[in-house]
Amino acid sequence: MYNVLTPTKKTVARGSVRLLLIFIDYCSYRYAQSDPITDWTTVTHDQFSNFRMMPSYMLAKNTIGKTVFTRDPNPVVVDAYYQSMQQMKHVKLSLN
Repeated sequence: MYNVLTPTKKTVARGSVRLLLIFIDYCSYRYAQSDPITDWTTVTHDQFSNFRMMPSYMLAKNTIGKTVFTRDPNPVVVDAYYQSMQQMKHVKLSLN
């Protein structure tokens, strides 16, 4: 049995880390939809797969910027301000 009071370091595969990060995004998405996850074991494989295969989520993850979750009908957006700031940083670094 795992004891949370005495954590141990574990090596986690890169693919597993990515799935955990996507699950954190899914939790944020559900919270934005006013449907927070109270027990992660109740999330079905289909619910999670449908989220991570949403065209808007896939596009947001392939676009520079911070992914922001809002209510439907546009639940996944890329923060334009954050995106423009990242581009400005890139330009400043290029000039130096």
